[in-house]
This record gives sequence, structure tokens and C-alpha cells, in this order.
Amino acid sequence: MTDKGGLQARWKIIDGAQLDALRDRFDAAAERYRQCGHADPQRPPWMQFPDLEPDSLGWRMGTGETYLIAFRRWYAALDAGAQQDYSAQFPAPPEWSGLYESIVKWGG
Repeated sequence: MTDKGGLQARWKIIDGAQLDALRDRFDAAAERYRQCGHADPQRPPWMQFPDLEPDSLGWRMGTGETYLIAFRRWYAALDAGAQQDYSAQFPAPPEWSGLYESIVKWGG
């Protein structure tokens, strides 16, 4: 039975080596998400990834991006009093100034 690009042809592409590569990519992605757990309170981004500068590409892709998105959502979900307490406990260093305000203004 010829399938000419249908289901059988697609399954032939996923041989053992490609399946292993796919599994490795999935495991790596799952690990990135595990690293971005939703602890309460979450660590501010500059403490979670101290080697990443605020303007680093690492915040726009990969683990840094995933963490920053989760952090912004978490912080935005806090009530105003909890946000104030948190920002007092973890003041933003000068290079991160405005982060808390931008989350409040634009949301998570």
C-alpha cells in the first residue's frame, strides 16, 4: 500500500535516532519548566539567574524567558500589599529598576 506523504511516510521519518533526539529535546524542555517552579515567594530574576544581565538575550529565550514569564505572572497575581512587601524584601538593583512597576502597569 502506497501512502505518498501520508501517515506511513511521516512515521518512517521518526526512526530510532530521530525518536531519541525528540525525546532528548522533550526532556530538556521539561527540565527548563521544572527549574521555573512556582515557589512562594519566587526568587526575583536577578537572584535566580545572577549571571544574566537584564538586557541579555537569555531573558528572551530559553530558561530565563520561561522563568521571567512565570515570575511576572506570579507577581502580578499578588495583591497590592503583598507586592509592596515583596519589593521591600527584594529591592531591585539599579540595573533592574522599574521591573516591579512595569509588572503592575502592564500585568504579567
